Amino acid sequence: MRILLAVPSDSVSSVLEALLTARGIEVVTETSGARVLELCAESEPDAVVVAVDVVGAHDGVEVCRMLKGRSARLPVIVIGPSADEDVRARALEAGATGYYGVPVSPTALVKELESIRSKA
Repeated sequence: MRILLAVPSDSVSSVLEALLTARGIEVVTETSGARVLELCAESEPDAVVVAVDVVGAHDGVEVCRMLKGRSARLPVIVIGPSADEDVRARALEAGATGYYGVPVSPTALVKELESIRSKA
């Protein structure tokens, strides 16, 4: 399984990458929304995890919307503010498979990705 992880926070990205890699999941990291779109066009990953505050012209919700427009079956998980129900609603309306509030529970996120892997 190959995951594209687009989280601008180095500390969050490092923790998630270490946990996923330890479970045999290949992780490609990126911080730019535009680059996420490019990488997915070149070679679609098995899932994308994108933060709302990803770097660039498109926020994580818009990146999700664009990815789902290209491939409705691509699982896209959005990470954003816990208390912002508007952002959560926008992410789910954009087609997000899941939404995790910050601070992210790495264990819950890893379980969801493992569930996606088992369905593939």
